[in-house]
Amino acid sequence: MAKQQQNFASLMDNDKNEIEKMEEQEQKRLEAYENKKNLENNRRNARKVGHEKLVSRTIAKAYLRDIKPNAFVFLKDICFIRDDFKEETMH
Repeated sequence: MAKQQQNFASLMDNDKNEIEKMEEQEQKRLEAYENKKNLENNRRNARKVGHEKLVSRTIAKAYLRDIKPNAFVFLKDICFIRDDFKEETMH
């Protein structure tokens, strides 16, 4: 009877060890999955930020493209600045 109990205890220990190994493997698999998922989310966010920067830059360039010429025309129209070069060449 004692021998059967030892065999049974040995089988239970083996089963317990096997279950622990399977749990560790599952934990490693889950960690690998989470790492891969986080990496993909980071890549997606980086692409999104890059796209937003590109769009912002394009909009800013389009907006600022005409600011300088329009500012000079406006300042000239209100007689804040004069175009001395044109005045000197006309005389």
